[in-house]
Amino acid sequence: MTKDPDAAQAFYSAIWGWTMRAPKADDQTGYWHVAREGKIDCGGMMKAHEGIPSAWLSYVAVADVDTAFAKAQGLGAKAVVAPRDIPDTGRFAVLSDPTGGVFAIYKSARH
Repeated sequence: MTKDPDAAQAFYSAIWGWTMRAPKADDQTGYWHVAREGKIDCGGMMKAHEGIPSAWLSYVAVADVDTAFAKAQGLGAKAVVAPRDIPDTGRFAVLSDPTGGVFAIYKSARH
């Protein structure tokens, strides 16, 4: 999430050589795909909504998002975004740990 996608795109491209694919015209999320070596998606970025600071969100790969989501909640995590599908990409959820740290869990549709 970033308050200034254009500045973030220029910064990370200059530092690490990442390339960015702009959102498609019909993409309401404004999601930029981040690729390394110009071909392998390694992340993404979106414009932060008002009141949301610029920040990175770490994703942890899991075998089953729904099972991991339930287990994390059982251990004290709070739901931020319930498990949901990303069409043609995978499934994810976002949680906060008992200390307030926010993280996402993810299962790729490709594996």
